[in-house]
Amino acid sequence: MQTNRAIFPKLVLLLVIVSIPVVSLPVQAEGIAANTPDLKIVNPEITKPQRVDLNSDFTASPPIAPQVNLPPDLPSDIASGASSDPATGFPWILLLFVVVVIGLLRWLTQRNLKGESTASIPEITSEPIPELIPEAISEPISEPIPEQNLEDTSTISAFAQGMALYEAGKFTEALMEFDRASSQSDNPELWAVKGYALFQLGRLDEALAAFNRTTDLKPDFAEVWATKGNLLIRQGRLEEAIPNFDRALQVRTDLPAVFASKGNALFVLGRLDEALDTLNRATDLQPNLPEVWVSKGTVLTCLARREEAIPNFDRAIDYRPNLLESWTSKGYTLIGLGRLQEAIDSFNRATDLNPELATIWVTKGNVLVDMGRLEEAIANFDRAIHYNPDLPEAWAARGGALMGLGHYDAALHNFDRAVELKSAFPDAWISRGDALMRLGRADEARDSFARANGG
Repeated sequence: MQTNRAIFPKLVLLLVIVSIPVVSLPVQAEGIAANTPDLKIVNPEITKPQRVDLNSDFTASPPIAPQVNLPPDLPSDIASGASSDPATGFPWILLLFVVVVIGLLRWLTQRNLKGESTASIPEITSEPIPELIPEAISEPISEPIPEQNLEDTSTISAFAQGMALYEAGKFTEALMEFDRASSQSDNPELWAVKGYALFQLGRLDEALAAFNRTTDLKPDFAEVWATKGNLLIRQGRLEEAIPNFDRALQVRTDLPAVFASKGNALFVLGRLDEALDTLNRATDLQPNLPEVWVSKGTVLTCLARREEAIPNFDRAIDYRPNLLESWTSKGYTLIGLGRLQEAIDSFNRATDLNPELATIWVTKGNVLVDMGRLEEAIANFDRAIHYNPDLPEAWAARGGALMGLGHYDAALHNFDRAVELKSAFPDAWISRGDALMRLGRADEARDSFARANGG
């Protein structure tokens, strides 16, 4: 079902087409019949929510609704006989314009009243390609701190006890020892480990203060500059994180984790070319970083270099076959390449690793719809609903597949469930209206269409 907003651009386009002879030279007027395009109205594509506006290319669009032609093209005898004199040609053009507009309005009215609608299938709703900040490089970056840097026996003892507790994962107790040690010393290494303990406890502002004290005391402490950058990433302060990574890399250029963290921050900021260059530096230094290969593949996908992205996902899989993001990201990229069966195979590996990924089951189902395998698609939507009964996109997608099979009553129940779970779901309201039209319940359909438009 088209909305009024989707019709207005076509009316404007139609006005431009039929008005050309009024202001054109004779040679242009003579070509109307041959050059008038066959305008069509199709169902609008249904978009999905995105965390970052970089994922809309990674899903398959599975509309199965037929296109509906507008009223016939301009009569060729009128086009070929158009006068070269605007004064004599204008009445014919005006009359033709009025006839076409009246015909279009009648067609739209009849379509609404008679239930001539098309079924729309909600777009794939799944998690976008992850904005990877790999776990391995979002933690504090440090090296063993030699005890001989400390000043006295009591400080060394507090530090040693704190490190033992830290390594045992007892960060609160470790922090108490580091506090005791730092109260007796202004050693930068003590302030650093205190910051690490606060970082692990999620007390990020206090950790940042400790790290700032560390770099004040020791400006060439590369690992702490890098850890400050990762801390700022966790706080969502990406622009501030970049200079901290740069300070770390000024001191040491052999830290692949720092290049990786910086590359991921640049990626999230949308600075894709810089991100790719930085991530390449990371894998040049240390090839066996599977998360970084996934990030590189993701950046290449966002740059529309999908063919180049696939080998990067494959490298990640070579290093770690059970890395879930490798398979899901590869699947999304394969969809963008139109290699749908390979995408299905990648998503199958993902659900083998984690069967409870409801959004991936929905994505697989939508790809199967796009391939015309509706019965298989429904089985995937059923699995999604099994793992997450409250996922409205799964119910809407299942309803769309049922519409494609002609099971309008069953589809309606699925759309009902979708809008019950998510009332602000225009696409599901439109599909629900289509189902009601197919069932001959035009009044209820109008109400559903009105809800789609915020009515």
